[in-house]
Amino acid sequence: MNRSIRGRLERLEHEQRFQDWCESVRVIESFTKEQLEEFYQKGYLSGPYPDPPHGESRLDHLDRRTLIRMWQENEREYAGRSAERFYSVVESRSRWNYGGTSIP
Repeated sequence: MNRSIRGRLERLEHEQRFQDWCESVRVIESFTKEQLEEFYQKGYLSGPYPDPPHGESRLDHLDRRTLIRMWQENEREYAGRSAERFYSVVESRSRWNYGGTSIP
């Protein structure tokens, strides 16, 4: 494969992982305690989950450079971790546990 195409594909994949992370953090922040517990136990919610309004998440007020730095830290922290470990950390940092002051 052409090196230029490979580089572009890698950048697109990188950007997609970043966008997915931002969206998942916003959604998880909006979960109630019950929704978070269900998500932890089942790996999904049985009903539709809320689409958080823009401006409600702390991520909505941060610049892209800060968001990328947070995402990279998150990638390092969770690299190779099991889903159970991930959910236990998310639970400990969730909005309902710390009043919205922590981001998973």
